[in-house]
Amino acid sequence: MGSCNSSLEDDAAAKAASKSIDAQLKLEENEIKRTAKLLLLGAGETGKSTVLKQMRMIYNIPFNEIELSLYRTGMVLNLVTCAKTLAQSMEKLQIPYGFHKPEESVDEGDELSGSPGLSHGKTLKRESTPLAKQEVVEVVAGSAAAKVTSRPQDPYARYARELYLAQKEGNHQSCCSFNAAKYIQECDISFCFGGGNTVPEELVNAIKILWEDSGVQYCFSRSSEYQLMDSCAYVMSDPVRICSAEYKPTEEDILRVRIMTVKINEVKFSAQGTTFQVVDVGGQRSERKKWIPYFEDARAIIYMVALNSYDQTCFEDSVTNRITESLTLFNTIAHHPILKDTSIILFLNKIDLFKAKLLEVPVASYFPDYTGSNDIESASKYFDGRFRHENTYTKRAIFTHLTWATDKEQISNIISSSSSGRSRNDSSHASSSEVDSRGREIERRLKEDKEKSKKEVKILLLGTGETGKSTVLKQMKLIHKIGFTSDEIATFRSALILNIISCAQDITNAMDKLGIPYEFDPTQVSCNATTMSRQLTESSLTDPAAIKDACYEYTETRPHCSDSIENPTMRRRTPRFKEIAAAASELLACQGGIEHRKGETAGAAALIRATDPSRVLSESIVPPRLISSIKLLWQDCGVQYCVSRSSEYQLMDSCPYIMENLDRICRPEFTPADADILAARVMTSHIREIRFKVNESTFCVYDLGGQRSERKKWMAHFDNVKAFIYMVAISSYDQMCFEDSQTNRIAESLNLFHSLTHHPALKRTCIILFLNKIDLFKEKLKTTPLVDFFPEYKGPDEYEEGAKFFEHIFRDENKFKERDLFTHFTWATDTKQISNVLETVTLALLRSAFEDIGLL
Repeated sequence: MGSCNSSLEDDAAAKAASKSIDAQLKLEENEIKRTAKLLLLGAGETGKSTVLKQMRMIYNIPFNEIELSLYRTGMVLNLVTCAKTLAQSMEKLQIPYGFHKPEESVDEGDELSGSPGLSHGKTLKRESTPLAKQEVVEVVAGSAAAKVTSRPQDPYARYARELYLAQKEGNHQSCCSFNAAKYIQECDISFCFGGGNTVPEELVNAIKILWEDSGVQYCFSRSSEYQLMDSCAYVMSDPVRICSAEYKPTEEDILRVRIMTVKINEVKFSAQGTTFQVVDVGGQRSERKKWIPYFEDARAIIYMVALNSYDQTCFEDSVTNRITESLTLFNTIAHHPILKDTSIILFLNKIDLFKAKLLEVPVASYFPDYTGSNDIESASKYFDGRFRHENTYTKRAIFTHLTWATDKEQISNIISSSSSGRSRNDSSHASSSEVDSRGREIERRLKEDKEKSKKEVKILLLGTGETGKSTVLKQMKLIHKIGFTSDEIATFRSALILNIISCAQDITNAMDKLGIPYEFDPTQVSCNATTMSRQLTESSLTDPAAIKDACYEYTETRPHCSDSIENPTMRRRTPRFKEIAAAASELLACQGGIEHRKGETAGAAALIRATDPSRVLSESIVPPRLISSIKLLWQDCGVQYCVSRSSEYQLMDSCPYIMENLDRICRPEFTPADADILAARVMTSHIREIRFKVNESTFCVYDLGGQRSERKKWMAHFDNVKAFIYMVAISSYDQMCFEDSQTNRIAESLNLFHSLTHHPALKRTCIILFLNKIDLFKEKLKTTPLVDFFPEYKGPDEYEEGAKFFEHIFRDENKFKERDLFTHFTWATDTKQISNVLETVTLALLRSAFEDIGLL
């Protein structure tokens, strides 16, 4: 009987479990039915990422701190890139600064007469007004509003070119705008990716001068003749705000910024009981192979087309028209059997730019079958018809919208109509008993927080800019297995690519600044009779050690007791820096100077200079030609000599690492490893925090910005601080601050340390001094005497003595002698070494914390 009851109970339990599983499956099935999967497709640079950002804003999906930091960096980079592109295009199109289109038309047969600033008796106008909208270039034969069937040649191009050549021949090019453009082209943009957030005031002023020049505005009106990002006018019109230390991107900035994306982006939002899952898949050719897995269960496709690109060619091959490429891709999608029943929402995008371009560029010049008027209604209908014609499944619905992706209100209305309304939010009122319950809950949480704070160890990570604080913070995340999100990893990948381009451009600028010819080999500079003889070898051409070694001469000497066997012959090293630098400048002058550089490396350098970093960032692949050019540059012995003199200009410390890993970093499938993440340089402008547990204690580490403009934020974080880790880059003893280019970096660090150690709020706060970048310090001592920058130093140029000297001068600043001060010599990119150091620090702080609460 008992056995029978047991069997019945088992059956009942099995039936209950089965019903539970069925109910769960039903819930999941209903959830799938309520989820509408939308694919956001299209060729590159059609505005997909902008629409996705609009969706996040419309449905209140916030951007995290990492994303906001990336957008800030992107805006600054976009601004500098646009300025550089305009300056380069002025030379390419041969437009003189201050050029102003004459009020009378210029015929092809007209010739310049008189001085370079005069034509037809008229003085060249130099006043300028930035264009609020793209300037209309009128057709000489009649009004721009008239129907045109072929693109007219710009009527002022020849006039501008002849004036440019006349000014150049007469050496009349030097003016405020010309000098500003020269400064911009030579500007080091590494500040975008370093620990700093300060843009030089000189650069901001130069950008303002450049944009206000009438010749530059004319060049901007001809932007279809070169590559210029659509947001150029937006960023160039607001450099002061974008470059301010307190700048935080607005929603409009976030929509306008151009940043390379290398992963699948997805947003989810709910409307009228339906969850919409929008998947953005990269539009570049190399990314399209990833599309097919996302076709299944797609409710609809939003296909993006940039109408204003009808006169532009693709980034990938510079031959195919962008809309032709978009049509070909749309044909493939429209004919795919999996998508046979999938609705298509066609976004004919960038109608604001399309409308402006129609005033000067005839559609028929690029699409000869177009016979309509050059107005937005006729042209947009034409392109709508071309895309609809590709739809072979006539039963499938296609909805067309003319969009302006940066217009939030317009996009919101389109998305709302597409999702058929909004969801309703029901609200209810809380009873008095519920209020009392919430009050007790708040009291309970406050008590828990108080107990929890006793177990927390608050640490501040302080120091001046570019001392390695962010690297130490990343090491902490690695050591304590906190890890990095997919967004952070994508950011690091983009940063590494930008770091490579930035380093290459900085080096080409420094080659000109220092007057070093390409293929210059310092080992071949003639030496005096006491110098060791050197022979040209294949390895010396690219071996940095050989090139550094060549910067010295060696003489054999003996100590005073020269007849003693215990005193062997010694080699004395004497610097030859001035001799080699003079030889380099002399050789460059013999070759005709900077303007007459020739050879394969010089050609590679020219391509690197002309590269638009944001353009590369917007694609998923780095152009092979650019990779080859950077490799060729890095292998040049003259460049290696230039790198050996990097203390004379701004070059990021991680340059050798990223250059030596160039091929791997630039692969489309590249995912940053730990060492890559540590080497990546990204501009930060906000306070970072990480938490990790050791035993029962929670460590809270705050990384506070080290730049002068950021230090005013420190005071708010001084309360309840158990210790602060103060970072000093002792390898920077021969470098100047980025902020003023006059103050020695370690002198700046000492001044800041003095302020902290004398602050009454930190009187009892433990100090942990990280004398960082010892690997670079050891190398630099071989070539750069410490006494040249710190005359009070009397020791040899050896690591142990130099390190002790810096430890001593920092310890002398500790006003409150009863306070603990621990010193560690660190190599922040060496995970093993920094792990050992951090373990020692953690144990010391734990012991101190336990003593404070009476546990020890």
